[in-house]
Amino acid sequence: MPSEQRGRCWEGQDSGDHGGDRSTAASTSPPTRSPSPTAAASPTTSSATSPLPRRPPPSHFRLLARSSLSHILSRHRLPLIVGGSNSFIHALVTSQNSHSHSPDLLLHYDCCFLWVDVALPVLNQYLFKRVDDMFDSGMLAELAAFYDSLNRPDSVLRPGVGLMKAIGVPEFAHYFSRTRAAGGGDAELFREAVDRIKDNTCRLAEKQMGKIQRLRGGGWEMRRLDATDFFEAVMAGEKTAPAAEEIWEERVLMPTVKIVKSFLEG
Repeated sequence: MPSEQRGRCWEGQDSGDHGGDRSTAASTSPPTRSPSPTAAASPTTSSATSPLPRRPPPSHFRLLARSSLSHILSRHRLPLIVGGSNSFIHALVTSQNSHSHSPDLLLHYDCCFLWVDVALPVLNQYLFKRVDDMFDSGMLAELAAFYDSLNRPDSVLRPGVGLMKAIGVPEFAHYFSRTRAAGGGDAELFREAVDRIKDNTCRLAEKQMGKIQRLRGGGWEMRRLDATDFFEAVMAGEKTAPAAEEIWEERVLMPTVKIVKSFLEG
């Protein structure tokens, strides 16, 4: 998935007569966005060459997201903020644009933070498998088509911007420059590029987990939901899929329902 994620705002259940600006934010040890053990790997690149904006600052995201939140809250609905960059979530729920120095304890909303966590060794194994699954699903062909598009006269893509930062694009730059010149593929260069994707993805996950811990240490109440056993079951294969679903429901789903219910009633 692209390295620059966007937070998404969904409407949840009717919040009834509970007053105040309430929202539920779910923060995860990335990338754990799909709980389904049978979910297929999603395409991560595109050959489109339309102009792409630079990553908007957190303050811009806050302006747009707060407008959406106000609209949802005005109809007495519960906003759900799911995924996205931790810096964007921080900017949304506080008055600061970044939490690089210290967390702002003055929250703009009455928030319930849900943190779906996975033990780092297990998360790294899952990320390695996820990358392999992406290539089994045709990622190399996608990347080849993408790099072909860069040579078109109408291409407006720039290094380090938009799709140029998507998973696999920077890591495979050397591979395609060498193999195109040589007129064929290179197994060693391919493996090196795949290994770089895995290493970079794991480093990103560890970095984002560190940001969550910093917010937690700064006083934010993070309701931690341990999904380690679920991901171990997912990686064990299709035979354990029913068990994985049971683990997800027992360790993540049902505790989440109880937490949110208590939050709304409190």
